[in-house]
Amino acid sequence: MTGGWNRARIVRWASRAGLAVLVLFASSAVAAKWEEISGSFERVTWSPDPLALAASVAILAASLALNPSGWMILARELGSDTPVAGLRAAWFASQLGRYMPGKIWLFAGRIGFLRSEGLSTARAVAASVWELIAGAAAAGAVALPCILLSGATGIVPAVRTAAAAAAAAMLLLPLLGPVQKAAFALEGGAAFTGIGTATGLRVAGLFCALWAARGISLHLWLTGLGLETRGFWPVMAAAPLSWLAGYIVFVVPGGIGVRETVIAALVAPSGTAGPVVVACLGQTLLMAVLEILLALPSFRAAPGARGIAKGGTDDAASG
Repeated sequence: MTGGWNRARIVRWASRAGLAVLVLFASSAVAAKWEEISGSFERVTWSPDPLALAASVAILAASLALNPSGWMILARELGSDTPVAGLRAAWFASQLGRYMPGKIWLFAGRIGFLRSEGLSTARAVAASVWELIAGAAAAGAVALPCILLSGATGIVPAVRTAAAAAAAAMLLLPLLGPVQKAAFALEGGAAFTGIGTATGLRVAGLFCALWAARGISLHLWLTGLGLETRGFWPVMAAAPLSWLAGYIVFVVPGGIGVRETVIAALVAPSGTAGPVVVACLGQTLLMAVLEILLALPSFRAAPGARGIAKGGTDDAASG
């Protein structure tokens, strides 16, 4: 049994499990809210725009393809010499772990992979911690100005506060040096190799661009289906804020139902939340399919990714 066959089997079963969980929870989310949202379908006329929908899918696919880049930059700075294809394969395998209850599988897969590639526990954990903080900071940095530009119409104060708090996480990036040094000290005096402020800000900037792309994709998706929204800026804010909400409610796989409800609350005019929720669930399903498709070539292109074969249990769970 070759390592390549092992990797192919891992990603195949992981993708099937992740997609099955996604469909189950998406169906449950719709069923649980059906009485609440069904009436709003009578107020909506679906009028799909193929060009807008195609552009939405293309932008979404491009943003998903670039998603591993931040973690890869961090892993490199922390000492990883794994080929790019191997890092991408590990990231996409672990990413499907977000469709399982809790977020631990997602991070366990990435941490386990970097450890199997020779990095210490402190460095492997640091890469995921930095990725999460930079992602949250970028989400707030994109959402907050969009909320202000929208005039805050229909946006409750708690949402504005959450966006501001997330944006403030950007201030943490230069202050994480002492935390990193303490983590390396716990490793028995291992040589300190932290993430520089410039690298942290570069990764956060990359995530800002990706969040903006996701917002544009969401706007094109909703308007391409003929749905009315509160405008461009609330939709741009909803994309990163819904991700934050999904992480806060960590027991829900993929934040399914939570994220779609948050988007509808932010962007749907009164009485039209139901179709927006269903449309967003459709995009969530599309996102899962795209992530699976992106994972497959990454695995085939990474015959030397030792961690995928050695860390099969973690990565399978992460998938």
